[in-house]
Amino acid sequence: MVVADAAGRARPSSLAPILAQIAIGAAAAFPLAVVFAVALSAQPPPLSVVLVGGIGALIVLALVLTRMEVAVGLGILLLGVVRLEPAPTDFILGTVIAVALVTGRFSLSRVPQSIFLLVGAYLALNIVSAALAVDFPLAVSFGLITLYLAGFAIWLTSFVNSTKRARLVAGAYVYGAASVAVLGTLALWVPTLASAGFDPDFYRVRSSFQDPNVFGHFMIPAMLIVLDDLLTPRILPGSRLLKFALLAATSLGIVFSYSRSSWAGAVLGAFIVFAVHLTRRGGTSSAPKILALAILATVAISFTITSTGSGEFIDERAKLQRYDSDRFATQRAGLKLAASHPLGVGPGQFENHLRIAAHSSYVRAVAEHGVLGLVTLVALMFLTLLIAARNAIFGRHTYGIGSGALFASWTAILFASFVIDTVHWRHLWLVAGLIWAGSLRPRSPREGLRGR
Repeated sequence: MVVADAAGRARPSSLAPILAQIAIGAAAAFPLAVVFAVALSAQPPPLSVVLVGGIGALIVLALVLTRMEVAVGLGILLLGVVRLEPAPTDFILGTVIAVALVTGRFSLSRVPQSIFLLVGAYLALNIVSAALAVDFPLAVSFGLITLYLAGFAIWLTSFVNSTKRARLVAGAYVYGAASVAVLGTLALWVPTLASAGFDPDFYRVRSSFQDPNVFGHFMIPAMLIVLDDLLTPRILPGSRLLKFALLAATSLGIVFSYSRSSWAGAVLGAFIVFAVHLTRRGGTSSAPKILALAILATVAISFTITSTGSGEFIDERAKLQRYDSDRFATQRAGLKLAASHPLGVGPGQFENHLRIAAHSSYVRAVAEHGVLGLVTLVALMFLTLLIAARNAIFGRHTYGIGSGALFASWTAILFASFVIDTVHWRHLWLVAGLIWAGSLRPRSPREGLRGR
């Protein structure tokens, strides 16, 4: 279709690009819509819930169209509320991504090409293996959640292109994590909070999550971002006292999750943050500050454990548990399953074959998507680790979010992925997107090897 301009010359109509953007936005929203449809078809909600949900959808859409950054902040703030999939944050951020595509505010040029290709390859293998699934609706639902989360990380890489936006994302994540940590920890002793949806799982804090292990690991990047900012104030506003309160809240959340892998990941991550700061230019001057922080954190955590009488349970949790042998046996069975299914058994199908979770992202990948799926996932995760390490070495922060904190967070996630299914962790894709965004940030003349 062509129209005439003021001088009478023919020019293409502007309708085609608009229609193309609408189609792209609809395609982006379609996976989440399908997931919602599959989830709701199993247990259709009452009409009142449908009406409230419809009104909520209109409010979210209006917010995204008028104040997109506010909607982004709300979506990140709610990352810690994941009792069901899809979660409230998925609906909000899925709407943001769809609107960003329709309005041309989603630039793939800001995503590292190698990362984009690996993400695309992993998603393609999800599609291929879905054809072999014994429970096809589950395969579709599981695979589309993976698609949405990968799309979220790619969109976040494009979105975080300024200090203002980095502060929005980091602040919303840290305050959201600290809030659910406080509520979940208090629910151990306050029955009202427990009955309000923050109930523990046999004395283990899980707050607004399904699993204490996921809750504990969700706290780690938030804790490390705060720790990094205490050492080099850059991204989080507020006093040192406020930041220490955030550090204490997230640290206690990790402790009272009674998740051994979270404990190990937090210690490993803190060690990496301290090591990165000590190797920076003038880093030795940070040594007294690091020592003071370590002592204060140890004293505060020890006092809390002693005063609440939790020491005996922590000692018990630190030992090998009876179900550990079952986990490792399941991982071995998963490898045997992969050997008999070279193309995989399909997304989300592991439990249909072995009746228990894989307890390893890598075992799940090879069992559900074959050897190519494992290779692609490992390449994606370890390439991201290399990018994070390079950012940390050259002091290339993500518009103020410390590269040491992101490197440490990703290392902890890779460690956890050996013993927990992590692919559907929202914060995994959040940290990945922030690392990728930092790798493409224009470098300032002051940045260089061992720079700040």
